[in-house]
This record gives sequence, C-alpha cells and structure tokens, in this order.
Amino acid sequence: MAIVYVAYDGKWENNAYVDHKLKVLMVSMDKTCLALQMQIAKSIGIEEEASKIQMLYNANLETSKGVEIENDSDVEMYLYLVKNEEEYKKCPIIVEIEETTIQYTEGSKDSVVALYVEEEQILTTTLFQKTKKRRFQEVEETETSSSSSSSSVWESVSKSDKKRFMARCIDEKCEWYLSVWVYKNTIMYKVYTYKNVHTCSLEFSNPDHRHASSHLISKYIQNMLGDPKVEYKTNQVISDVKRVLEVTVNYQKAWRAMQNARDEVLGPASDSYGLLPSYWYVLKKNNPGSVTKIMKDSENRFKFLFVAYGLSIEGWKHCRPVIVVDGTFLKAKHGGILFVACAKDGNNGIFPLAFGVGESENNKAWEWFFTSLKEAIGGREELCIVSDRHLSIANAIKRVYPEAHHGICMHHLKENLIKRYMVAGLHDLFFKAARAYRHSEFEKYMSEMSSLNPKIKDYFLEIEPGRWARCLYPRMRYNIQTSNIAESINSAVKEAREQPILKLLDEPRKTFQN
Repeated sequence: MAIVYVAYDGKWENNAYVDHKLKVLMVSMDKTCLALQMQIAKSIGIEEEASKIQMLYNANLETSKGVEIENDSDVEMYLYLVKNEEEYKKCPIIVEIEETTIQYTEGSKDSVVALYVEEEQILTTTLFQKTKKRRFQEVEETETSSSSSSSSVWESVSKSDKKRFMARCIDEKCEWYLSVWVYKNTIMYKVYTYKNVHTCSLEFSNPDHRHASSHLISKYIQNMLGDPKVEYKTNQVISDVKRVLEVTVNYQKAWRAMQNARDEVLGPASDSYGLLPSYWYVLKKNNPGSVTKIMKDSENRFKFLFVAYGLSIEGWKHCRPVIVVDGTFLKAKHGGILFVACAKDGNNGIFPLAFGVGESENNKAWEWFFTSLKEAIGGREELCIVSDRHLSIANAIKRVYPEAHHGICMHHLKENLIKRYMVAGLHDLFFKAARAYRHSEFEKYMSEMSSLNPKIKDYFLEIEPGRWARCLYPRMRYNIQTSNIAESINSAVKEAREQPILKLLDEPRKTFQN
C-alpha cells in the first residue's frame, strides 16, 4: 500500500497548483488507472459518470504543469515514486474535473439508445440497450472513421453491472479499451473512454475462444459418449476441438463440455438418484431375493446405497468362506466411492457378492456397508475378510464382524514396504516369506530381510505376520492372499464409473449375470 495525497478544487498560477483542498488515500500498489479514478471520485464526492477526471502530478518541471496519469503504466510509475523516492512521498495527485454534457434520444426504458462519444480520438457511434439481467449488450456498431481494428482479436469484459460496462483486449498489453457508464436518473449510457485501435499483434489469438462455449462443444462430442465401453477423456476433447473447430480450449471448459454432453446423452446425473426407488422395484421383480438399501441424511439427501443380487446371496452359501472387499473412486459429476465385496466359487471363479456407493472411504461408510452386507448374506464359520490396510476397513470389521479373521492383501503390504525401505532384493524376499508353507522357511527369509535393514523386522511385527504370512494364518484362506479379485471387478466396471448412478449399478448386473 502507498499513502497518496490528492489535491483538488484549486487553481493554476505559474505552473503551480494553489488554493486547493487536500485528501489522503491508501492506495494498493496494483491499482489500475480506472480503479484509481473511481477511488478518487468517491473520496472527493463527485459523480464520475457525470464528470471527466484528469490526473497529473508535479514532477518539478518549471515549464509544465506536471506529468499526466493516463493509463495503468502511469499509475504504476507514480506509485513506485511515492513508495521509494523521498522527494515524491508527499507529491500529490492533482485532479482536474471537467463537466460533460450528455446527449440522448428519447424513448422508453426498453428502447435502443444512441451513445455520443465526446473524446476527439473516437469517431464511432455505438448502440446499446439494457438487458433483463441489467447488463449492457452491444446491438449495433457503425464505423465512421478509417482507424484500423483487428477483427481477429477478442475483447474481454472486465466489469459489467447495472452502472457500468468495461472491456479490454484479450491481450493485456494491447491499448484497446472501452468504458461505458449509466447516466444518473436516465436511461442513457455514456461512453467515457474508447480507444478503438488494437496495438496487439495480428498473430495474437485468444487461447480460449469465447464463442466456443462448453455447451457448443458438447454438441460435437455427444456421439462419443453413448457406449460406456469407449473411454473418452477430457484431453481427447481438447484435441478434437483443436482439430475440428481449430480452437484451443482450456481443461476446465473441456471438462464442463463432457458433463454437458453426458447430461444430454445419459440424462442429468442428479436426476438419476431420484430414479433409484423405481430401479430397486424392477430389480427385485426380475431378481427375487435381492437386497437394496438407501440411506439419506437429515435433509433428505443421498448418503449411501447398498445392493446384493438375489443370485449372489444364494450362491454365497456354496463359495469359500473368504470375502474380499475394496473401494474405488467414481469419476461421475458427484464423485463418491464404489464399495465391492466378492468371493471365489468352487470353480475358483470370481463371485460378486454386493456393491455399495458412499461419499468417501471413512469409518461410517465402511461400517454401514459391512452392516448391510451381514444383514444380506449372513455369517459363515471360519470366515476371513481380506482387504488392503485402510484403517476404516479394519475399524468396521472389528465392530460388525468381530468373529472374522481380517487378513491383509500381500500386494498392498509389499508396495508399502518397498516405498518405506528401498533396498535391493527386498521384493523377492518378502514374497518368499509371505508364501512360505513352513515356519522355519518364514523365519529364514525374515532374517535375510532384517540383514538388509534391521528396522524391517520391527515394521512386520507391528502388522502381525498372522494377517499376511501363509504359514501363520489362524484359519484357511484358500490361497487368497491378495485383494486382486476385487480389483478385477473394479476393472470390469471401470468405464461405468464415469456414468450416472443408475448406469453404474446396472453395468455389473449386465456384466456378471448375462
């Protein structure tokens, strides 16, 4: 911030500004010329839309009144001098106010109004009207001068409300600028500043074309989203728009276009949640014995869901008593987590048991899923549950399945181990120890790992070897040492994770039951 003195309501005598009033302002160092004019106008109590403010400061030039402040660069230079040069610290901005006359045509508030530009450098008459949103909308422009203008350059609106409209060239270095203010108590808008010459290069192009909106782009990509098996990513949208429309768009606009296209092709993602009760009804009618649940919060908003197909519940009785669980994130508009529970049947095939959707992998979500799973499929003697080392899963199993043995996925444990202790040969030794059938072999490989780093043994003792080492299992795990079968189910419904909730739930039904 800089302390700025403002001198006004005075007169000039021999290039000196005398008999003036004085105000003191706090001005930020990044203040623009227009913003500084507005701050000064408010401070000294004038209506800027009815006056033209000229700013200058005395630079001790005996042959001149001072240095004029006309643009952002001039403001930056003045604030630098005030902040850093001792002789300029109390050098005021001298403000001269020129009253202006507004000409306008008569008409109703909905009629188009002609604007007359008073600056000498502007020879343009522009027509504006006020829209329903109280924003200025250019409806016609008639050039009366021969000044050049780059039609390939797009203007960016910097301010637009019921009192003002300001626009600059999309190239920040260009001097093209338009400032329009509403005249108090009238339906007229006055152009105060209009620099109608682009100083930017003709080769400059807008990196995010304003007319290439997300809604327009969505029309071109809808045919790419009909098949959930076809993965169409946001970066591909950017490439296709560049190739077809010859326009570069940013990642955010391409992502919004994807969401708009999905809403058009698959229906709005939010509406899909409201159709869940109807889907449950049809599902239970065609798959008797299915268990479905929905949990909502106090404001009647979706929180969790659970579904176990009737055939899965019946088939669980003939599967090995080992349940593998996992969670994977959803990529649809509202996000969330897909919970999966599966087992292995007598033919060593993957057998899906249940699916769930929640907001995240937290204690409450996993506990609700396990509670619903237990209510649907019941318990089994010598039951084992295998998962990764997510703490919320461990907490939920202790509360809902205290009788079950919780085993850890060998693969996830190996990944954590390698990240913590990056030692050559550790990978092979760990797998040999985990798969060893005899306790003596296990101890041998554990000793070899400890010789690589003594802290490794302490790390394994904290995890309990009986949860991951085959020779120390307290129960039969039927050679299921990883959560890979749950990962396989997640991979099978990978594309559906980007679909609305109904499409997501119907995909595993079609995949595993057809």
